[in-house]
Amino acid sequence: MAKIIVPTPLRKFTQNQSAVEISGGNIKEAIGSLVDQFPDLRQHLLTGEGSLRQFVRVYLGEEDI
Repeated sequence: MAKIIVPTPLRKFTQNQSAVEISGGNIKEAIGSLVDQFPDLRQHLLTGEGSLRQFVRVYLGEEDI
């Protein structure tokens, strides 16, 4: 289980949740689960090809990965 912290500008797409618990064995699966649960986030996080947009930051603990 992963805990994803949702930045304030994107909370309107997660029913105003500041954090979401998501299943996934790795980062790609977790983000996939997130956009499956909240489809309106997809266009803000992913390109049309399914890659993370350049401005999206992913942290594992304190480390920017």
